Amino acid sequence: MSDPHNDDRLRKALQELPAESASEGFTRGVMNRLDVSEPRPLQFPTMLRYALASAILIAVGFVAGANYRAEKAAAEISAARAQTLRLETSQLLEELEALQKLAKETVPVYYIGGTEDTDLLMEVGPWLDSRTRDGRPEAQPASYAIE
Repeated sequence: MSDPHNDDRLRKALQELPAESASEGFTRGVMNRLDVSEPRPLQFPTMLRYALASAILIAVGFVAGANYRAEKAAAEISAARAQTLRLETSQLLEELEALQKLAKETVPVYYIGGTEDTDLLMEVGPWLDSRTRDGRPEAQPASYAIE
């Protein structure tokens, strides 16, 4: 709040000051500078520049971090899948080996027929490796004949 008495005293003191006159060419010099000076380009304040640069760096950091995490997760999934495939492959090879061993140990048979209660099978193992006098195999497939 201003005091009206102080305002009056200030106004009176300013009126008592001697009037100053401008030096010769002052007005002309100011006008020349205004005509000659080029308009200054608009510049961002320094703090605004730093804030904008920081925001860009933070955004780039978030994108890079997200990309890194996604690649790491994909690599872990690929490694897990590869490990699963290796395990399944080894299990399949073990099963194949067991089946091949079982096939060698079992006697081949031929199903002749039967009823609901009984099946008639003929063992063909002894004839698989037997040969006739001239060296031909005794057991021959029905689809071809050796002459």
